[in-house]
Amino acid sequence: SMVMYNCPFIDTPGMMQQLTEFLKCNNVIFKKQKVSSLDELSDPIIFNCTGLEAQELAQDETVYPTQGHLLMLKNQKPEELQYMIYCTAENEDTTSDGFPISRFCYCFPKRLTGSKDDEIGVIGGTFIENAGPETRHEEEFFRVLTIARNFFGTSYSD
Repeated sequence: SMVMYNCPFIDTPGMMQQLTEFLKCNNVIFKKQKVSSLDELSDPIIFNCTGLEAQELAQDETVYPTQGHLLMLKNQKPEELQYMIYCTAENEDTTSDGFPISRFCYCFPKRLTGSKDDEIGVIGGTFIENAGPETRHEEEFFRVLTIARNFFGTSYSD
């Protein structure tokens, strides 16, 4: 099924750079530290960058890692990529090693820190619950590309 959203697109690297500059200009002190428990923190504002250690830090079994696969686009015109497509590509499935996986066909603007202006946008992707870095599932990148080609078509020969 296809879902249509009317949502803002945020240039995350640009926004984070502006936020950092704003906070520094307003004398916010930055501390980078590893903590074992949230009880160790008394600061009123915390930027959460826990990633794969979130479950351990929160001590909450309902927090779990989710692995995803997407492909970054190159040679794009940013002004022509101001939309998002998001639809279910396949029914629920499991990976070859038994992890639950959901596959989608999506495309939206996204830029990585340090990327060129024409390196904007992604196609994807997957959501694999409880899969951490030890299980890369690299075969899913080919699957993402195949699903995108089936949805969008292709203007070149392979």
